[in-house]
Amino acid sequence: MDENEKEYRIEALREACRHRLAKETADDIVKNAQKYFDFLQGDKE
Repeated sequence: MDENEKEYRIEALREACRHRLAKETADDIVKNAQKYFDFLQGDKE
């Protein structure tokens, strides 16, 4: 993963969090944070 792709993924996470945090429960936040973390890690296969 190059530096531009890494920056794009971080920005995508930031925007998603900003839009969704106000509407979600704590459990939803944890569940979705794990999904975003997996996304940021990229394909490991």
